[in-house]
Amino acid sequence: MGELDVKIKLRVTGLDDMKDDLKNIRRRMGDLRPVWPKVNASLKKYLIENFTAQGLPSGGWKPLDAQYGSWKSAHFPGAPLLVQSGALFAKVVKGPDLDGGKRGATFSFGGEIAKFHQYGTTKMAKREIIFSTDLWEKDVARMIEDYIIDGTI
Repeated sequence: MGELDVKIKLRVTGLDDMKDDLKNIRRRMGDLRPVWPKVNASLKKYLIENFTAQGLPSGGWKPLDAQYGSWKSAHFPGAPLLVQSGALFAKVVKGPDLDGGKRGATFSFGGEIAKFHQYGTTKMAKREIIFSTDLWEKDVARMIEDYIIDGTI
């Protein structure tokens, strides 16, 4: 029997497009600043839910002590926890202050009142305003992934 001479010729196309896609992915990985405003808006939604639910999503806020609770109900009848003037809730509705860099971001509320409630004091129970939930963290991961892979914000 004779030898069989078979030649197969392949031509691959589209590699330039793939190189461009990978270059864009690499560029987006190095600078996440465009996604931070969307992440901040998502956090704001969770924080408003936490505030209006009296801290249930963050484990529940401790009730006021009897003496302060009595004073508050006399001076601010019907006002829920963490509400007197409404200034703190207005900050929550406005959303956290955002300090976003290329690879990370910080979300915060300024002011002494927020700090006292967030961390508590010797006379005041800790009632977290800013907190991170598993759902929010999954949302953030998805937002960053979408941005890195296809530039979606």
